[in-house]
Amino acid sequence: MRKRTKHKEISTSTFNKLGILFEEKGWEVDEKQNDSSLFNRFCELLNCLNVEQQEFIIDLTHNYQRFNFNDYNKLISKILNTMAEKLEGFNELNTFFVMPLVSEEDKNKIKSSTLVAYLFQSPQIKYNNKMSNKNFKVRHELTPKELNKINESPKQKLLLVDDFIGTGETAMAAYDYYVSLGIKKEKIIILSLVSLLSGYQLIQAQNIDVFSGEIFKRALSDYFSDSELTTKVNMMKSIEEIVAPHDDYKFGYKGSEALITLVRTPNNTFPVYWLDKGKKVKRAPFPRGGN
Repeated sequence: MRKRTKHKEISTSTFNKLGILFEEKGWEVDEKQNDSSLFNRFCELLNCLNVEQQEFIIDLTHNYQRFNFNDYNKLISKILNTMAEKLEGFNELNTFFVMPLVSEEDKNKIKSSTLVAYLFQSPQIKYNNKMSNKNFKVRHELTPKELNKINESPKQKLLLVDDFIGTGETAMAAYDYYVSLGIKKEKIIILSLVSLLSGYQLIQAQNIDVFSGEIFKRALSDYFSDSELTTKVNMMKSIEEIVAPHDDYKFGYKGSEALITLVRTPNNTFPVYWLDKGKKVKRAPFPRGGN
């Protein structure tokens, strides 16, 4: 049994279940030294919920996916291997121009896609036998000469890269933006480290080459049905009455039902995990930060 030092308002049973969850996920339990630790943030969240809600959140979190910066190169390698196997004409290609997957609206903002693009300069890619003879040119903007080369050469493609695809709407806006710059549609490949299935399929439906390291379904609607789904949906609704997210973010952005944190937590994740500074929940487990 885990020794209690604080958070005595949470039952011993719930406290121990949270400890088991952290051990299973490999998350550090820093209860004593750091009040802002992930463990203490979870305890603060659970303290705002009733017993049934606490049990629900702990059970749901067993399926939570957390990717840190060290996972990014591994995911890139996984995606490139998949692309090598499935992309038609891959062996004939020798050059990939790599650019962030951003829309015209976001082109001057600091986005996670810029970080992902930068990682394509890593020597780690050259250690991959399938990629050792490929040239990856990372760009923030394309010159007219480079744009023409991509369009005219059968050996070149444009990779638009990001760490996360949620609904797919942002990715499609970015794709349309690059097409508007003059890139031929068949020259564009979209890569994302992690994707939600709905967004991934939206892009596929447009006959766009898209590859992702990990693809996840909706955490409730795609795993439960009938009365069990109704019960779980109602439970999350009761929790969101406490968390009080904006209507756009209920059950995650546009109802995405994601359980994902990358370098930043996407707003597609259930807001109970990232929305802090509310009336009751002051510090969320995986706060988004920034704007």
